[in-house]
Amino acid sequence: MLTQGDIVEIKEKNRISSGVVLSSGEKQILVFCFDKREFKISPDKILFSNPGLSLDKGKDLLSTELKKIQEKRETLKQKIQLKILWETVEGEENPRSAENLAELYFGSEVGFDEKAAVIRLLHEDRGYFRARGNGFSPVDSKTVKMMEESRNQQELHKQREERFISWLSEGGKGEIPEGSSGFLEILKDFFIFENQSGKFKQAQSLLKKGKLADLDAAFNILVKCGIFHQRENLFLKRYRVPQKFPEKVESEAQERVTEPLPIGDYLDLSGLNLFSIDEETTTDIDDALSFEKLQTGCRVGVHIADAALLIKKDSLMDKEAYARSTSIYLPDEKISMLPDSITEKASLVKGEDRPALSVLATFDQIGNLVSWEIKETLVKVKRKLSYQEADRLIDEEEALSSLYHLACSFKNKRVQDGALVLQFPKVDISANRATGEISIKPMSFKSKSQVLVSEWMVLANYLAGLYCYENKIPTLYRIQDPPSQIFPTKDGDWVNLYRQRKVIRRGEISTHPSPHFGLGLKVYSQMSSPIRRYSDLVVHRQLKAFLRGNPLSYQTEDLEMIRAYSERWIEISDLVERESKRYWLLNYLERKIGGKFQGFILDVHPSEYLILIPDLALEIYCAKGIKEQKVGDEVEAVIQQVKPRSNVIKISIAS
Repeated sequence: MLTQGDIVEIKEKNRISSGVVLSSGEKQILVFCFDKREFKISPDKILFSNPGLSLDKGKDLLSTELKKIQEKRETLKQKIQLKILWETVEGEENPRSAENLAELYFGSEVGFDEKAAVIRLLHEDRGYFRARGNGFSPVDSKTVKMMEESRNQQELHKQREERFISWLSEGGKGEIPEGSSGFLEILKDFFIFENQSGKFKQAQSLLKKGKLADLDAAFNILVKCGIFHQRENLFLKRYRVPQKFPEKVESEAQERVTEPLPIGDYLDLSGLNLFSIDEETTTDIDDALSFEKLQTGCRVGVHIADAALLIKKDSLMDKEAYARSTSIYLPDEKISMLPDSITEKASLVKGEDRPALSVLATFDQIGNLVSWEIKETLVKVKRKLSYQEADRLIDEEEALSSLYHLACSFKNKRVQDGALVLQFPKVDISANRATGEISIKPMSFKSKSQVLVSEWMVLANYLAGLYCYENKIPTLYRIQDPPSQIFPTKDGDWVNLYRQRKVIRRGEISTHPSPHFGLGLKVYSQMSSPIRRYSDLVVHRQLKAFLRGNPLSYQTEDLEMIRAYSERWIEISDLVERESKRYWLLNYLERKIGGKFQGFILDVHPSEYLILIPDLALEIYCAKGIKEQKVGDEVEAVIQQVKPRSNVIKISIAS
């Protein structure tokens, strides 16, 4: 039975502490601890006791005495070599009491402090002894050996970590310490996946111990190690976007481009004056246009590369294209949905006979659509025009001029039917990863050639959707519900464009026909980019099978699976494109610290403004200044701080 003044060893979670008994009962003991805590505890939490202290001293003196006892017992504990004690009793079956083991180690003259020290160590280090009843039995030699190997590994890991942290704190100077690969992998994983990394806490600990609060400095160390490129696109790794094609897919593609294509019964339109309009650097040319003047009006051909002829359903290429779902266009690279050899063979390149799926639309003399048909065709592009070249020629050449005016007429009709034309600023960002050169150009919405091309693609997609709908062909439609509110918008009215964008509903892929509100069309099915989008390739297969009277390639349940998968990967691809463009934009602005740009207040919050900088297509929050601004005000935005890797940009409003 414990009495007042007894010194006790108390088990508390992960530590053992010295205390003194203030009062004792059968179920609870009131204890005063060395750190001046006073609490009640059950008797089974007492590991060892001995008489020794007078309560008349007062609690400050008691605390001082207990601290001395605590420190002495901890010091003794650290000197005990538990393995020697284990070797003395190895193989014994009957357990020994802790006091007995203490006497065995220290000799028969052992004191209370030595016993307490042994008891502490036996409870904290379970490698050599296991508790059995009220005593301790030695662990078998095989288990001890395994434990010692584990401890040696832990000690080696600790030493390597210390050397790595020291190397980090010196900015990664000199040779990488031996055994650092695991720590570098932790940091690599952290930079790729950020707070979603399974090694996030480990990385944070390493960076903190290495005194690397600046993530750019830590990233540069990984660059020195060859783990990352200075301008590494981490978003591709974060979202696990495949960048290279498997060898078997490349091999299948090479074989396919050498095989003769079955185009004997294709409608030969190679004599038509076809032309393509693209960016000068574009190599994957999905589409081309033709214009024929008729006595009663004209016929327009929208010719789309017949990629489905080259890519057999369920082939390795097809499965890879399905997995990728879309091509991804980044400022510094393009990640194609199809191998280059297939893209080149399918593209409507100038001067080459190419199979196509053509939408042929006939118009009367006042521009009304009279009839249309979809055909498998053989075509040859005569001219490859850039958008700039087409803009110069539209007012000079009858074909281009007619196509432009018909396109405008179709666009106006869509707007009358409710289409929303939201011309929010966009920029074209191109970058060279090797040199770091960056070019940013605002994209024009008023370019006649841009309107011409985009409207004819919209018309072709509309007619493809209408064809599937009227012929009950299961396909993938693009749909969009109307927004909750319509704002009056016009060019340069950034505020109402912003408000409209906030309430517009997302477009979706569906296996059921439904209007596309944003386009002002009752049905819409994209088929104009089969080289770049898997869903377009699927639509091509359905149309081609129906045109030939063959069984359809897909049923609705198949299309549902494709829809769900494609939407997810397109969302990821859009995210990668968006974040990559922002990274390169911030790289560009890092060189423009102090630069000023025209901006407009889109929204006002209690402590900040939302500002649009049209020339950069950048929306950014900015702290309020002395002068109060209102929505729609034009301001001068000053670039204050930019950290591309940390996605940090701060601006102020010039006074």
